Amino acid sequence: MTCFLWLHPWDLEGWEPEEFLDEVATAGFTELRLALAYHGGRLLLPRNRRHLVYQQHDGAVYFSPTRSGYGDLQPAVGPHTEVVERFLQAALRRRFPVRAWLVLCHNDWLGPRHPEFCIRNYRQEVYPYALCPAQASVQRYILGLIADASRLPGITGLDLEALSFMGYDHNSLHDKRAVAVPAELNICHCSECRGEGDRVAVVADLLDQIGRATTLPIDLRYTDDPAFYGGKSYLPLGSLAGRVQSITRTWFGKPAGQMVVPKGDPVPANVGFQFHPPDTNSAVELEERWGRAAGANAVGLYCYGLANQEHWGWVKRIAGR
Repeated sequence: MTCFLWLHPWDLEGWEPEEFLDEVATAGFTELRLALAYHGGRLLLPRNRRHLVYQQHDGAVYFSPTRSGYGDLQPAVGPHTEVVERFLQAALRRRFPVRAWLVLCHNDWLGPRHPEFCIRNYRQEVYPYALCPAQASVQRYILGLIADASRLPGITGLDLEALSFMGYDHNSLHDKRAVAVPAELNICHCSECRGEGDRVAVVADLLDQIGRATTLPIDLRYTDDPAFYGGKSYLPLGSLAGRVQSITRTWFGKPAGQMVVPKGDPVPANVGFQFHPPDTNSAVELEERWGRAAGANAVGLYCYGLANQEHWGWVKRIAGR
């Protein structure tokens, strides 16, 4: 089974690129998905060679962008760009596949600076973490990311996350509530959508534009739930063929028993899950998830930097055999 690994630019700090490629190849991985456009957060990194507690940029790209391609939404450039460049050059020399993992509409840096392009609820309250994909300026920003990432030497494909309308249900900050979330709090009422936007049509049109902007294979972070308002995209399965080369269903935060791999998808379908706590708490549990992924086009493991040495040992025993 093909196996890929999600990782972040800061995971590469302190490594020689060839050394890191040896590390992941020995563990059984044949592809990497490297975050090159990512949102904010704070991480505990038990094996990182430079950091233990790391607060990442609120929303940055990890390469040098072509400024003319983005319009109103100019991306911030995070640290580690030189580390990323060196690593991609090494991967290219070695012909080790690396996909650009791009988080598109979730951006904790651009949203607060451009609330006019964000999701709004029916009371016109802004969700500053969520750029609205129906907005022309957001679409131009997305296409700028696609074009730039596609030009990077060493990038062999795209992994698209958060090509979606993120509502209240996409948690941000320390989310607290004592009542059920009304469904209408997930519906966008920005100047473009006005509560009547066709989410499926917008995502489908954007995928068509993305397909014209790149020649690289596209993998879409996918959900089968049309009522989902997080970082995964929903389209009817029949409309995916010709728009993407594959989809990835993820079970982050879900018990192993909920992992069911559908059959007969119109495009190759991958499975993604966390190989460490809080989702996976032993080698036995990882073995169960691995078995449930059987039949998928590929299996993706999240996330390199969060795992300690014991968790990485589980992967080497199971994925690397």
